Amino acid sequence: TSEVGVAIIASTLTTLAIFVPIFFVPGIAGVMFKDMVIAIVSSLTISLLVALTLIPLLSSKLLVKQKKQNRWKIFRNMDSGIGKFLNRLERNYVRMLNWSLGHKKYVLLVISILFIATLFIFPKIGGEFMPKTDQSFIQLNVERETKASLATTNKTFEKIEKIIADKVPEAENIQVSFGIGEGFAAMFGSGSNKGEVNISIPDVKDRKRSSFEIEDTLRKQFDLLPGTKVTMRSGGMFGSEGDIVIKIFGFDRKVATTLGDELEQRIKKIDGVVDIVKSYNQPKPEYQIRIDRDRVSALGLTVYQVATTIETAVKGKIATKFRESGEEYDVVVQLDKSYRQSKTDLENIYITSLTGIQVPLKNVAMIVTGEAAAQIDREDQERMVSVSCSVTGRDLQSVLADIQNELHDMSFPPDFHWEVGGSAEDMQESFMYLGIAILVAIVLVYMVMASQFESLLDPFIIIFTVPLAIIGAVWGLFLTGTTLSVTALIGMVLLVGIVVNNGIVLIDYINQLREKHGHDLWVAILIGGKRRLRPILMTALTTILAMIPIALKLGSGSELWVGMARAVIGGLTLATLLTLILIPIIYLFFEQISMKRAMKKHKIEMKPIGIPEDFDLSKIE
Repeated sequence: TSEVGVAIIASTLTTLAIFVPIFFVPGIAGVMFKDMVIAIVSSLTISLLVALTLIPLLSSKLLVKQKKQNRWKIFRNMDSGIGKFLNRLERNYVRMLNWSLGHKKYVLLVISILFIATLFIFPKIGGEFMPKTDQSFIQLNVERETKASLATTNKTFEKIEKIIADKVPEAENIQVSFGIGEGFAAMFGSGSNKGEVNISIPDVKDRKRSSFEIEDTLRKQFDLLPGTKVTMRSGGMFGSEGDIVIKIFGFDRKVATTLGDELEQRIKKIDGVVDIVKSYNQPKPEYQIRIDRDRVSALGLTVYQVATTIETAVKGKIATKFRESGEEYDVVVQLDKSYRQSKTDLENIYITSLTGIQVPLKNVAMIVTGEAAAQIDREDQERMVSVSCSVTGRDLQSVLADIQNELHDMSFPPDFHWEVGGSAEDMQESFMYLGIAILVAIVLVYMVMASQFESLLDPFIIIFTVPLAIIGAVWGLFLTGTTLSVTALIGMVLLVGIVVNNGIVLIDYINQLREKHGHDLWVAILIGGKRRLRPILMTALTTILAMIPIALKLGSGSELWVGMARAVIGGLTLATLLTLILIPIIYLFFEQISMKRAMKKHKIEMKPIGIPEDFDLSKIE
């Protein structure tokens, strides 16, 4: 316990330290992972106490000095085979480490080439906010032209149902909803020209096609429907705006819609862009009543009184309530439907003056045909229109870059500007804050190690494992075709605390061999590397093997954590392999410089800083 106690405490504290920045990450990413952080911190704290107290106690009682021979021959052979393999691995590792210590430049050259190659492949990984999950439903939003009647919309939905029945045999249930309901349901209606279709499909393990492949098949069919726009939504868990939303701010609505239409035509040509939706529609036709204020005043009326009369005639007003058997019913007063159908009907609505004279509306107002927007959206008190789209077949980050290039090529008036919203905005914000979290985690880990080792140099050497882990994580994502996402970045944050553990175990033991056992620098590095090879491989393999089921993407919803698992596996694999070579090299380099200075100032006695004379590699135990 005294030999490994400091290393265990330092390793656990470094892992705990990396979770501190995640508590302060804002937005959806911070909310998502706080529960995970609390669970991991609690379990690590308890495991540290168990490792320092219960495990030594049980070891002293249960472990025996002489290992009993296993009665089963197959297990004896297996045990012997594994032991021989590990002994051979240790001997080969010591030879490789001895060669690497004598040829530092070649090793550093190889790692430098790997680092440069990583810089080239990193842009090709792409990025997204959260991996889309293959869920058991697909939602279609259907929209006809503004003037479409309920009957026309019904025929369109019948065609859509037939297409779904033909092209999606996996569909278990198809639910259709369109038009405007009555009562409470009217709040959720979207008009006679709009509606939605919900398709239920089996769980991902019970079907051959993914929901994304089904969507692509349906899109090709729906593009053939005239006058109909069908957009899809599935696999999204966070927000409903869309993958990429471009918000155009400006007061003049005509200019804004013109810019939106131009942007729509531009992004249609970008590969991977589907389901383009504008926040505005074609303006709806309407009758506009322009009141002659002078004539109204001559009758002793106000504009408000005229408007109220028109509202009562067309829309109706609650005059009283009818009560029967404990129930209340609104009594609405309005003109009969046959008297409020046309422009002529509006002109013949009678307005009663203060003297009781009734005059038709056409005598005090002009009724003209016009158009108006169905709604005007504002954000931060600014008028705004938006153009949103979904992404398929490509990563979100690369498509966003193409759209931003198109926006830069467009000519915006001085009083107009654009912003990115939707999942793309969440991705940019989360990437920035998680990048800061990684940097803060590195600083905290260094501070923890410096306090444990009571040295600034040893933690500086160990911290070189972090870039190796990041390089490994990037290659892990690249080789598996996984895009960089928030979960993958969380995996990289975890790596900062995990990979330094190997360096702590190695450097701490090398220091003990030099201080307590009097070994020379070179010999101490080789002995420490050999004796710590098995613990380092064991700790790395336990984490890697635990991540493999997640990395294999087994079961529905597993896509969410695939990025984290593959980043951890790639980063930990490369960092472990290179840590066993690079960390001893860096340790040797700095210690040689330190010892030369100390010997020059006569602070320590003369000692060999390279390979000792009459050095025998076979005697390394």
